[in-house]
Amino acid sequence: MDISKARELDQQGREIDVLVVVKTAPIPSEKYKETVCVAGVALDPLRWVRLYPIAFRYLDGTDRFKKYQTIRVSVRAPNDDDREESLRVEKDPQPQDAPITGWDERAIYLDPLPTKSLCELRAEAMRNSAAQSLALITPRATPTIKVSLHPGWNEQQKAALRKYKDEDIFGNKGLTLEAPRFVARLEFYCNFPSCSRHSLTITDWEAVALQRHWPPTASIEYAQQEFEKKFIREREKPGVPLRIIVGNQAAPHKRHSFLVLGIFGSSREALGLF
Repeated sequence: MDISKARELDQQGREIDVLVVVKTAPIPSEKYKETVCVAGVALDPLRWVRLYPIAFRYLDGTDRFKKYQTIRVSVRAPNDDDREESLRVEKDPQPQDAPITGWDERAIYLDPLPTKSLCELRAEAMRNSAAQSLALITPRATPTIKVSLHPGWNEQQKAALRKYKDEDIFGNKGLTLEAPRFVARLEFYCNFPSCSRHSLTITDWEAVALQRHWPPTASIEYAQQEFEKKFIREREKPGVPLRIIVGNQAAPHKRHSFLVLGIFGSSREALGLF
């Protein structure tokens, strides 16, 4: 089956198996309580997909899945997102096999996917809001990380938190969503010849989970060292570049704006999954 036909069947509604590659940090949502961007590679044929809504923290323990684990999920076309990778989740995903822990083994699923430079992706998104919105890109050299303080939730996000503070349809307590202390941006040149440099926010859930283990007095300098250790030094193999998983923003007028959804390592060593 070709990819176009597979996407058509996905949108009509069916169950598919997806290797989860991306779990972004949850943010408050008035519509969905909180949102987590889950994206990955659908199997047979291999193709990028974006899955929502998934209130990951509210899933039963047996339904919680890890990155690089295959899930079975019922999907159909969303009502408000024309990006071809985007699919609406009809019921909670079901984890299947154990997570894949080696970068080379993970690459078997990602390497066959078509690739472009980030400059090309941004240019296409400016011309067409439904253009390719998920990709694995290769930077020209080792990226750097710049850290700043998180500004806190915006007014819309605060309103969502207030809305759900006293009501919990899932019967869960103690799951108040706190803003992280720091924001990390990945700075790099893509492999487009005239690239003038990119600076993208890292939205990977790992970037937030990592901060929970830091001392309350952690400084920006401390955070930068820890982010660089986790996302660059521990994942880069000499002579083999890191790769970057990027995705664009949902609002049609922001589709040319991309985020770092994950950093794909070049080492065979297993990644600490959570």
